[in-house]
Amino acid sequence: WIDFPRVGNNWSYQHARRQWSLADNKDLKYHALNEFDKAMVHLITEEHCLQSDVKLILQNEGDQVLAFSRGNCLFVFNFSPAKSYADYGIECPSGDYKIILDTDDPNFAGFGNVDHSMAYTSRPQGGKTSVRLYLPSRTAVVLKRNS
Repeated sequence: WIDFPRVGNNWSYQHARRQWSLADNKDLKYHALNEFDKAMVHLITEEHCLQSDVKLILQNEGDQVLAFSRGNCLFVFNFSPAKSYADYGIECPSGDYKIILDTDDPNFAGFGNVDHSMAYTSRPQGGKTSVRLYLPSRTAVVLKRNS
């Protein structure tokens, strides 16, 4: 939480700093957000995602869904505040995929609706291959393609 000097706080610098103590309090959602941030940094490091180019796969503004890949990882975001999608098709290279990170995980204050035990195999659809995913509202999932 940062509150920069502005008219609304009488140009105060009192809160113009990060308050890391909020992330240390396990009763607050900031703790879960910090844990997700650590997990994402670990994932990006372990999978060498920054060594690969970003490939935009889907940008559906109507559904509020965004998907892109980096290396063997497929990142899918459902930004909709109200719509969850069952069997949402995401184009991807042929192969088997497994969820390796998702924001709906209870460890990150999610509801645990995404099943990590599922394996996803891309299937031909309209001349392309895709995986079908359950995308709860306001969530993101990261899948890894098995080599």
